[in-house]
Amino acid sequence: MILLLLKKIMQLAEAHAVDCIGVAPLAKYREELRPFCGKVIEDFPRALSIGIALQGTIVDLLADRDCYENVLQYKTHAYTVINNRLDNFSSLAASIIQHDGYRAMPLPAAE
Repeated sequence: MILLLLKKIMQLAEAHAVDCIGVAPLAKYREELRPFCGKVIEDFPRALSIGIALQGTIVDLLADRDCYENVLQYKTHAYTVINNRLDNFSSLAASIIQHDGYRAMPLPAAE
């Protein structure tokens, strides 16, 4: 059942140009995660990690980080655009997980 759910999420990831998806059991890390997550960590046996690679042309701008426009373009794309994509995808994935009868809590991308 979990593998079918992961397959649905992977198909969604491909459609949204998500570069990597990872699933990790949380049970053995609960104590380490509790300071960050509180008791809510006890409600979820697994975590889904999502990754989107930055475009090389954006990363290349950092070679000239003294140029304000380059830094602004990097910040805008790397943080604003990519974090929005991660947030949107995590919401979609959470909806699929919930639709299959499991609980899900999408967490915002780091700002």
